[in-house]
Amino acid sequence: MSTISCAKCNKLKTELSGKGQKMSKCSRCKEVYYCSKVCQRGDWEKHKQSCVSCSKKKSATSSSRGKRATVSSGSIPVLLLAEQHHNVMCMRSNSLLMQTAIQSIRNQGQGAVRILVVNEGNSINPCVEVMMMQMKQSIQAMPDKTRQVKKMVDYMEKNIIVEELDKKKMDGDYLKNITTLPSNPDYIVNSLSALFANVTNLLRFPNEISYRKMMANHGISDAENYYTAGFSFIIDKLNEAKQNLGGGVGSSSALIAKSIDKCITLLSHLTTGGLKLKFTNQQNYIQILIALFESFNEILLIENKPSYTELAQQLSETIAALKENNIHRFQELYTLQSMTAPPLMRVMNSIRDMNLLQAINRRISRPDPPNLVVVILGGIHFENFIALINQDRNLTLLPESIQSFESMKKTMKGGKRKTKRRRRRKRKKTKKRRRKRTRRRR
Repeated sequence: MSTISCAKCNKLKTELSGKGQKMSKCSRCKEVYYCSKVCQRGDWEKHKQSCVSCSKKKSATSSSRGKRATVSSGSIPVLLLAEQHHNVMCMRSNSLLMQTAIQSIRNQGQGAVRILVVNEGNSINPCVEVMMMQMKQSIQAMPDKTRQVKKMVDYMEKNIIVEELDKKKMDGDYLKNITTLPSNPDYIVNSLSALFANVTNLLRFPNEISYRKMMANHGISDAENYYTAGFSFIIDKLNEAKQNLGGGVGSSSALIAKSIDKCITLLSHLTTGGLKLKFTNQQNYIQILIALFESFNEILLIENKPSYTELAQQLSETIAALKENNIHRFQELYTLQSMTAPPLMRVMNSIRDMNLLQAINRRISRPDPPNLVVVILGGIHFENFIALINQDRNLTLLPESIQSFESMKKTMKGGKRKTKRRRRRKRKKTKKRRRKRTRRRR
Protein backbone atom coordinates (compact mmCIF):
# COMPACT_ATOMS: atom_id res chain seq x y z
CA MET A 1 0.00 0.00 0.00
CA SER A 2 1.53 3.38 -1.08
CA THR A 3 1.91 6.07 1.62
CA ILE A 4 0.81 9.63 0.82
CA SER A 5 3.25 12.36 1.85
CA CYS A 6 3.71 16.12 1.37
CA ALA A 7 5.72 16.93 -1.79
CA LYS A 8 7.60 19.77 0.00
CA CYS A 9 8.35 18.62 3.58
CA ASN A 10 7.72 14.83 3.16
CA LYS A 11 5.31 14.81 6.13
CA LEU A 12 3.14 11.63 6.08
CA LYS A 13 -0.65 11.64 5.90
CA THR A 14 -0.82 9.46 9.06
CA GLU A 15 0.95 12.17 11.08
CA LEU A 16 -1.64 14.78 10.07
CA SER A 17 -4.65 12.51 10.63
CA GLY A 18 -3.65 12.13 14.28
CA LYS A 19 -3.78 15.94 14.71
CA GLY A 20 -7.16 16.17 12.88
CA GLN A 21 -5.68 17.77 9.74
CA LYS A 22 -6.05 16.65 6.07
CA MET A 23 -3.80 16.50 2.99
CA SER A 24 -4.81 18.69 0.03
CA LYS A 25 -4.31 17.84 -3.67
CA CYS A 26 -2.95 20.15 -6.33
CA SER A 27 -6.20 21.47 -7.90
CA ARG A 28 -4.63 21.54 -11.38
CA CYS A 29 -3.08 18.09 -11.91
CA LYS A 30 -4.67 16.17 -8.97
CA GLU A 31 -1.45 14.17 -8.67
CA VAL A 32 0.60 15.84 -5.87
CA TYR A 33 -0.31 16.25 -2.16
CA TYR A 34 0.56 19.03 0.33
CA CYS A 35 0.17 19.33 4.10
CA SER A 36 -0.47 23.12 4.03
CA LYS A 37 -0.79 26.14 1.72
CA VAL A 38 2.69 27.30 2.79
CA CYS A 39 4.27 24.06 1.46
CA GLN A 40 2.23 24.27 -1.76
CA ARG A 41 3.38 27.83 -2.48
CA GLY A 42 7.00 26.97 -1.64
CA ASP A 43 7.01 23.96 -3.99
CA TRP A 44 5.28 25.70 -6.94
CA GLU A 45 8.48 26.73 -8.82
CA LYS A 46 9.68 23.11 -8.79
CA HIS A 47 6.27 21.51 -9.45
CA LYS A 48 5.21 23.98 -12.19
CA GLN A 49 6.70 22.08 -15.19
CA SER A 50 5.36 18.64 -14.29
CA CYS A 51 1.96 20.11 -13.37
CA VAL A 52 1.53 21.79 -16.81
CA SER A 53 2.42 18.64 -18.78
CA CYS A 54 0.09 16.53 -16.63
CA SER A 55 -2.85 18.93 -17.08
CA LYS A 56 -2.32 18.92 -20.88
CA LYS A 57 -2.59 15.14 -21.01
CA LYS A 58 -5.80 15.21 -18.98
CA SER A 59 -7.40 17.90 -21.14
CA ALA A 60 -6.58 15.89 -24.29
CA THR A 61 -8.24 12.75 -22.92
CA SER A 62 -11.29 14.67 -21.69
CA SER A 63 -11.74 16.41 -25.07
CA SER A 64 -11.65 13.05 -26.86
CA ARG A 65 -14.41 11.79 -24.57
CA GLY A 66 -16.46 14.97 -25.03
CA LYS A 67 -18.76 16.07 -27.79
CA ARG A 68 -16.11 17.25 -30.25
CA ALA A 69 -14.40 14.22 -31.74
CA THR A 70 -11.20 14.64 -33.71
CA VAL A 71 -11.33 13.38 -37.29
CA SER A 72 -8.64 10.82 -38.03
CA SER A 73 -6.13 11.69 -40.74
CA GLY A 74 -7.17 10.58 -44.23
CA SER A 75 -10.87 10.18 -43.33
CA ILE A 76 -13.56 12.66 -44.38
CA PRO A 77 -16.02 14.01 -41.77
CA VAL A 78 -19.68 13.15 -42.34
CA LEU A 79 -22.56 15.22 -40.97
CA LEU A 80 -25.94 13.44 -40.88
CA LEU A 81 -28.98 15.73 -40.88
CA ALA A 82 -32.61 14.83 -40.22
CA GLU A 83 -34.97 15.15 -43.20
CA GLN A 84 -38.21 16.97 -42.42
CA HIS A 85 -39.43 19.02 -45.37
CA HIS A 86 -42.32 20.89 -43.76
CA ASN A 87 -40.74 21.52 -40.34
CA VAL A 88 -39.28 25.04 -40.01
CA MET A 89 -37.56 24.35 -36.65
CA CYS A 90 -35.79 21.28 -38.04
CA MET A 91 -34.67 23.24 -41.14
CA ARG A 92 -33.20 25.99 -38.95
CA SER A 93 -31.28 23.55 -36.74
CA ASN A 94 -29.95 21.77 -39.85
CA SER A 95 -28.72 25.06 -41.33
CA LEU A 96 -26.97 25.97 -38.07
CA LEU A 97 -25.29 22.55 -37.84
CA MET A 98 -24.04 22.88 -41.43
CA GLN A 99 -22.61 26.32 -40.66
CA THR A 100 -20.76 25.04 -37.55
CA ALA A 101 -19.32 22.10 -39.53
CA ILE A 102 -18.12 24.49 -42.28
CA GLN A 103 -16.59 26.82 -39.68
CA SER A 104 -14.69 23.94 -37.99
CA ILE A 105 -13.12 22.96 -41.36
CA ARG A 106 -12.08 26.59 -41.92
CA ASN A 107 -10.52 26.69 -38.44
CA GLN A 108 -8.51 23.54 -39.22
CA GLY A 109 -6.88 25.38 -42.13
CA GLN A 110 -7.85 22.89 -44.88
CA GLY A 111 -8.22 25.65 -47.47
CA ALA A 112 -11.48 26.01 -49.42
CA VAL A 113 -14.46 24.13 -48.02
CA ARG A 114 -15.57 21.42 -50.47
CA ILE A 115 -19.00 20.02 -49.54
CA LEU A 116 -20.59 16.92 -51.02
CA VAL A 117 -24.36 17.02 -50.32
CA VAL A 118 -26.20 13.67 -50.35
CA ASN A 119 -30.02 13.59 -50.32
CA GLU A 120 -32.10 10.51 -49.51
CA GLY A 121 -35.32 10.53 -51.54
CA ASN A 122 -36.17 12.19 -54.84
CA SER A 123 -35.39 15.89 -54.25
CA ILE A 124 -32.87 18.33 -52.76
CA ASN A 125 -33.71 19.14 -49.15
CA PRO A 126 -35.10 22.67 -48.51
CA CYS A 127 -32.38 23.44 -45.91
CA VAL A 128 -29.75 23.06 -48.70
CA GLU A 129 -31.80 25.32 -50.97
CA VAL A 130 -32.10 27.95 -48.20
CA MET A 131 -28.35 27.80 -47.54
CA MET A 132 -27.58 28.19 -51.27
CA MET A 133 -29.95 31.16 -51.44
CA GLN A 134 -28.27 32.90 -48.46
CA MET A 135 -24.77 32.35 -49.85
CA LYS A 136 -25.69 33.56 -53.36
CA GLN A 137 -27.33 36.67 -51.93
CA SER A 138 -24.18 37.47 -49.92
CA ILE A 139 -22.05 36.95 -53.07
CA GLN A 140 -24.24 39.42 -55.00
CA ALA A 141 -24.11 41.96 -52.16
CA MET A 142 -20.33 41.72 -51.48
CA PRO A 143 -18.53 40.10 -54.47
CA ASP A 144 -15.03 41.19 -53.34
CA LYS A 145 -15.32 39.82 -49.80
CA THR A 146 -16.98 36.50 -50.64
CA ARG A 147 -14.54 34.79 -53.02
CA GLN A 148 -14.15 31.75 -50.75
CA VAL A 149 -17.95 31.50 -50.44
CA LYS A 150 -18.28 31.57 -54.25
CA LYS A 151 -15.77 28.70 -54.56
CA MET A 152 -17.79 26.70 -52.02
CA VAL A 153 -21.09 27.35 -53.86
CA ASP A 154 -19.55 26.40 -57.25
CA TYR A 155 -18.25 23.13 -55.76
CA MET A 156 -21.61 22.34 -54.10
CA GLU A 157 -23.54 22.90 -57.35
CA LYS A 158 -21.41 20.26 -59.09
CA ASN A 159 -21.32 17.82 -56.16
CA ILE A 160 -24.86 16.94 -55.12
CA ILE A 161 -26.14 13.36 -54.98
CA VAL A 162 -29.90 12.70 -54.98
CA GLU A 163 -30.92 9.08 -54.46
CA GLU A 164 -33.73 9.03 -57.06
CA LEU A 165 -34.01 12.47 -58.65
CA ASP A 166 -37.42 13.77 -59.72
CA LYS A 167 -36.55 16.48 -62.27
CA LYS A 168 -39.95 18.16 -61.75
CA LYS A 169 -38.77 19.19 -58.26
CA MET A 170 -35.70 21.05 -59.61
CA ASP A 171 -37.57 24.20 -60.68
CA GLY A 172 -36.38 26.42 -57.80
CA ASP A 173 -34.58 29.70 -58.56
CA TYR A 174 -31.42 28.58 -56.74
CA LEU A 175 -31.43 25.02 -58.14
CA LYS A 176 -31.14 25.85 -61.86
CA ASN A 177 -27.33 25.59 -62.08
CA ILE A 178 -27.11 22.32 -60.11
CA THR A 179 -25.89 19.18 -61.87
CA THR A 180 -26.44 16.06 -59.76
CA LEU A 181 -23.93 13.20 -59.66
CA PRO A 182 -24.98 9.64 -60.63
CA SER A 183 -26.22 7.62 -57.63
CA ASN A 184 -26.95 4.29 -59.44
CA PRO A 185 -30.21 3.68 -57.53
CA ASP A 186 -31.90 0.30 -57.25
CA TYR A 187 -35.01 0.79 -59.41
CA ILE A 188 -36.93 -2.12 -57.82
CA VAL A 189 -36.30 -1.12 -54.18
CA ASN A 190 -36.89 2.61 -54.79
CA SER A 191 -40.08 1.91 -56.77
CA LEU A 192 -41.39 -0.39 -54.03
CA SER A 193 -40.48 2.13 -51.35
CA ALA A 194 -42.37 4.93 -53.15
CA LEU A 195 -45.32 2.60 -53.82
CA PHE A 196 -45.66 1.49 -50.18
CA ALA A 197 -45.36 5.08 -48.94
CA ASN A 198 -48.24 6.08 -51.24
CA VAL A 199 -50.48 3.08 -50.53
CA THR A 200 -50.07 2.43 -46.79
CA ASN A 201 -50.69 6.10 -46.04
CA LEU A 202 -54.02 5.95 -47.90
CA LEU A 203 -55.22 2.65 -46.36
CA ARG A 204 -55.14 4.20 -42.88
CA PHE A 205 -58.16 6.41 -43.65
CA PRO A 206 -61.80 5.21 -43.78
CA ASN A 207 -62.99 8.01 -46.11
CA GLU A 208 -61.68 10.56 -48.59
CA ILE A 209 -62.54 13.60 -46.43
CA SER A 210 -60.30 12.49 -43.52
CA TYR A 211 -57.42 11.76 -45.95
CA ARG A 212 -57.70 15.20 -47.60
CA LYS A 213 -57.85 16.86 -44.18
CA MET A 214 -54.63 15.09 -43.08
CA MET A 215 -52.86 16.16 -46.29
CA ALA A 216 -54.02 19.76 -45.83
CA ASN A 217 -52.54 19.73 -42.29
CA HIS A 218 -49.19 18.74 -43.88
CA GLY A 219 -49.36 21.69 -46.30
CA ILE A 220 -50.59 19.71 -49.35
CA SER A 221 -53.71 21.40 -50.77
CA ASP A 222 -54.20 19.17 -53.84
CA ALA A 223 -54.24 15.64 -52.34
CA GLU A 224 -55.45 14.02 -55.59
CA ASN A 225 -52.56 15.39 -57.64
CA TYR A 226 -50.03 14.48 -54.91
CA TYR A 227 -51.33 10.89 -54.77
CA THR A 228 -51.37 10.29 -58.55
CA ALA A 229 -47.98 12.04 -59.00
CA GLY A 230 -46.44 9.34 -56.78
CA PHE A 231 -47.54 6.61 -59.22
CA SER A 232 -46.48 8.67 -62.27
CA PHE A 233 -42.99 9.02 -60.79
CA ILE A 234 -42.71 5.20 -60.36
CA ILE A 235 -43.90 4.65 -63.97
CA ASP A 236 -41.20 7.04 -65.28
CA LYS A 237 -38.46 5.24 -63.31
CA LEU A 238 -39.64 1.80 -64.47
CA ASN A 239 -39.61 2.98 -68.11
CA GLU A 240 -36.02 4.22 -67.63
CA ALA A 241 -35.02 0.85 -66.13
CA LYS A 242 -36.65 -1.00 -69.03
CA GLN A 243 -34.65 1.02 -71.59
CA ASN A 244 -31.39 0.16 -69.82
CA LEU A 245 -32.07 -3.60 -69.95
CA GLY A 246 -30.03 -5.64 -72.45
CA GLY A 247 -30.26 -9.20 -73.74
CA GLY A 248 -32.35 -10.92 -76.44
CA VAL A 249 -35.66 -12.78 -76.53
CA GLY A 250 -35.97 -15.54 -73.89
CA SER A 251 -33.23 -14.08 -71.69
CA SER A 252 -33.72 -12.90 -68.10
CA SER A 253 -33.81 -9.29 -69.34
CA ALA A 254 -36.80 -10.09 -71.58
CA LEU A 255 -38.64 -11.69 -68.64
CA ILE A 256 -37.90 -8.66 -66.44
CA ALA A 257 -39.15 -6.33 -69.20
CA LYS A 258 -42.39 -8.32 -69.36
CA SER A 259 -42.89 -7.99 -65.59
CA ILE A 260 -42.10 -4.25 -65.75
CA ASP A 261 -44.81 -3.84 -68.43
CA LYS A 262 -47.31 -5.53 -66.08
CA CYS A 263 -46.32 -3.16 -63.27
CA ILE A 264 -46.69 -0.09 -65.51
CA THR A 265 -50.18 -1.22 -66.68
CA LEU A 266 -51.38 -1.77 -63.10
CA LEU A 267 -49.88 1.54 -61.92
CA SER A 268 -51.71 3.29 -64.79
CA HIS A 269 -55.00 1.85 -63.48
CA LEU A 270 -54.24 3.26 -60.02
CA THR A 271 -53.34 6.65 -61.54
CA THR A 272 -56.54 6.96 -63.61
CA GLY A 273 -58.68 5.61 -60.73
CA GLY A 274 -57.26 8.15 -58.27
CA LEU A 275 -58.60 8.44 -54.75
CA LYS A 276 -62.13 7.42 -55.77
CA LEU A 277 -60.98 3.91 -56.75
CA LYS A 278 -59.89 3.21 -53.18
CA PHE A 279 -62.81 4.85 -51.37
CA THR A 280 -65.60 3.64 -53.70
CA ASN A 281 -64.32 0.15 -54.65
CA GLN A 282 -61.73 -0.97 -52.08
CA GLN A 283 -61.93 -4.66 -53.05
CA ASN A 284 -60.93 -3.91 -56.64
CA TYR A 285 -58.19 -1.57 -55.34
CA ILE A 286 -56.72 -4.39 -53.19
CA GLN A 287 -56.82 -6.86 -56.11
CA ILE A 288 -54.78 -4.43 -58.24
CA LEU A 289 -52.27 -4.08 -55.39
CA ILE A 290 -51.92 -7.88 -55.08
CA ALA A 291 -51.24 -8.23 -58.84
CA LEU A 292 -48.77 -5.31 -58.67
CA PHE A 293 -46.77 -6.75 -55.74
CA GLU A 294 -46.72 -10.19 -57.41
CA SER A 295 -45.21 -8.60 -60.56
CA PHE A 296 -42.52 -6.91 -58.46
CA ASN A 297 -41.84 -10.22 -56.70
CA GLU A 298 -41.33 -11.89 -60.11
CA ILE A 299 -38.63 -9.30 -60.93
CA LEU A 300 -36.89 -9.96 -57.59
CA LEU A 301 -36.86 -13.73 -58.22
CA ILE A 302 -35.54 -13.32 -61.80
CA GLU A 303 -32.79 -10.91 -60.66
CA ASN A 304 -31.80 -13.45 -57.94
CA LYS A 305 -29.45 -11.11 -56.02
CA PRO A 306 -28.36 -12.05 -52.47
CA SER A 307 -29.75 -8.74 -51.14
CA TYR A 308 -33.18 -9.55 -52.66
CA THR A 309 -33.71 -12.88 -50.81
CA GLU A 310 -35.09 -11.38 -47.59
CA LEU A 311 -36.96 -8.67 -49.52
CA ALA A 312 -38.79 -11.31 -51.62
CA GLN A 313 -39.81 -13.15 -48.42
CA GLN A 314 -41.18 -9.99 -46.82
CA LEU A 315 -43.02 -9.05 -50.01
CA SER A 316 -44.62 -12.54 -50.12
CA GLU A 317 -45.91 -11.91 -46.57
CA THR A 318 -47.52 -8.62 -47.62
CA ILE A 319 -49.22 -10.34 -50.59
CA ALA A 320 -50.53 -13.06 -48.23
CA ALA A 321 -51.88 -10.40 -45.83
CA LEU A 322 -53.73 -8.62 -48.67
CA LYS A 323 -55.20 -11.91 -49.97
CA GLU A 324 -56.56 -12.58 -46.47
CA ASN A 325 -57.87 -8.98 -46.44
CA ASN A 326 -55.79 -8.39 -43.29
CA ILE A 327 -55.05 -4.67 -43.72
CA HIS A 328 -53.71 -4.37 -40.17
CA ARG A 329 -51.03 -7.02 -40.83
CA PHE A 330 -50.18 -5.38 -44.18
CA GLN A 331 -49.60 -2.03 -42.46
CA GLU A 332 -47.54 -3.65 -39.66
CA LEU A 333 -44.96 -4.83 -42.22
CA TYR A 334 -44.26 -1.33 -43.56
CA THR A 335 -45.97 1.47 -41.59
CA LEU A 336 -43.71 3.26 -39.14
CA GLN A 337 -45.09 3.22 -35.59
CA SER A 338 -41.96 4.45 -33.75
CA MET A 339 -38.30 5.18 -34.62
CA THR A 340 -37.63 1.42 -35.10
CA ALA A 341 -38.21 0.25 -38.67
CA PRO A 342 -40.80 -2.47 -39.43
CA PRO A 343 -39.48 -5.63 -41.22
CA LEU A 344 -40.16 -4.73 -44.87
CA MET A 345 -39.03 -1.11 -44.49
CA ARG A 346 -35.83 -2.22 -42.70
CA VAL A 347 -34.82 -4.54 -45.58
CA MET A 348 -35.48 -1.92 -48.26
CA ASN A 349 -33.73 0.85 -46.33
CA SER A 350 -30.58 -1.23 -45.80
CA ILE A 351 -30.28 -1.72 -49.60
CA ARG A 352 -30.93 1.98 -50.25
CA ASP A 353 -28.39 3.11 -47.62
CA MET A 354 -25.69 0.84 -49.05
CA ASN A 355 -26.26 2.30 -52.54
CA LEU A 356 -25.90 5.85 -51.17
CA LEU A 357 -22.67 4.94 -49.37
CA GLN A 358 -21.25 3.44 -52.58
CA ALA A 359 -22.12 6.68 -54.44
CA ILE A 360 -20.25 8.70 -51.76
CA ASN A 361 -17.15 6.48 -52.05
CA ARG A 362 -17.19 6.78 -55.85
CA ARG A 363 -17.04 10.57 -55.55
CA ILE A 364 -14.31 10.46 -52.88
CA SER A 365 -12.10 8.30 -55.11
CA ARG A 366 -12.21 10.88 -57.94
CA PRO A 367 -9.94 13.99 -58.22
CA ASP A 368 -10.66 17.03 -56.01
CA PRO A 369 -12.47 15.04 -53.27
CA PRO A 370 -14.70 16.79 -50.70
CA ASN A 371 -13.50 17.64 -47.18
CA LEU A 372 -17.05 17.50 -45.75
CA VAL A 373 -19.93 15.14 -46.60
CA VAL A 374 -23.45 16.24 -45.59
CA VAL A 375 -26.03 13.44 -45.75
CA ILE A 376 -29.70 14.40 -45.33
CA LEU A 377 -31.91 11.42 -44.61
CA GLY A 378 -35.01 10.32 -42.71
CA GLY A 379 -34.82 9.36 -39.03
CA ILE A 380 -35.54 5.72 -39.86
CA HIS A 381 -32.21 5.49 -41.78
CA PHE A 382 -30.12 7.05 -38.98
CA GLU A 383 -28.96 3.99 -36.99
CA ASN A 384 -28.24 1.88 -40.07
CA PHE A 385 -26.27 4.69 -41.74
CA ILE A 386 -24.18 5.24 -38.60
CA ALA A 387 -23.27 1.52 -38.62
CA LEU A 388 -22.22 1.74 -42.29
CA ILE A 389 -20.07 4.86 -41.69
CA ASN A 390 -18.35 3.23 -38.69
CA GLN A 391 -17.36 0.29 -40.92
CA ASP A 392 -15.99 2.61 -43.64
CA ARG A 393 -12.34 3.68 -43.24
CA ASN A 394 -12.75 6.69 -45.54
CA LEU A 395 -15.45 8.35 -43.42
CA THR A 396 -15.78 9.63 -39.84
CA LEU A 397 -19.09 10.58 -38.24
CA LEU A 398 -19.33 14.06 -36.68
CA PRO A 399 -20.96 14.05 -33.21
CA GLU A 400 -23.22 16.98 -34.22
CA SER A 401 -25.24 14.44 -36.25
CA ILE A 402 -26.86 13.15 -33.05
CA GLN A 403 -28.09 16.69 -32.20
CA SER A 404 -30.01 16.91 -35.48
CA PHE A 405 -31.92 13.69 -34.90
CA GLU A 406 -32.56 14.46 -31.23
CA SER A 407 -34.14 17.80 -32.22
CA MET A 408 -36.24 15.95 -34.82
CA LYS A 409 -37.55 13.57 -32.12
CA LYS A 410 -38.50 16.54 -29.93
CA THR A 411 -40.40 18.23 -32.77
CA MET A 412 -42.18 14.94 -33.59
CA LYS A 413 -43.29 14.60 -29.95
CA GLY A 414 -44.25 18.26 -29.80
CA GLY A 415 -41.48 19.24 -27.38
CA LYS A 416 -41.87 20.69 -23.90
CA ARG A 417 -42.86 24.16 -25.10
CA LYS A 418 -46.52 25.06 -25.37
CA THR A 419 -48.00 27.90 -27.35
CA LYS A 420 -50.03 30.71 -25.78
CA ARG A 421 -53.23 29.38 -27.33
CA ARG A 422 -52.77 25.95 -25.81
CA ARG A 423 -52.10 27.49 -22.41
CA ARG A 424 -55.19 29.66 -22.65
CA ARG A 425 -57.33 26.65 -23.60
CA LYS A 426 -55.94 24.71 -20.66
CA ARG A 427 -56.74 27.58 -18.27
CA LYS A 428 -60.29 27.82 -19.61
CA LYS A 429 -60.78 24.07 -19.14
CA THR A 430 -59.52 24.19 -15.56
CA LYS A 431 -61.81 27.17 -14.78
CA LYS A 432 -64.82 25.27 -16.17
CA ARG A 433 -63.95 22.20 -14.10
CA ARG A 434 -63.67 24.31 -10.95
CA ARG A 435 -67.07 25.91 -11.61
CA LYS A 436 -68.66 22.49 -12.08
CA ARG A 437 -67.15 21.27 -8.80
CA THR A 438 -68.43 24.30 -6.88
CA ARG A 439 -71.92 23.86 -8.38
CA ARG A 440 -71.97 20.20 -7.35
CA ARG A 441 -70.95 21.05 -3.80
CA ARG A 442 -73.77 23.61 -3.52
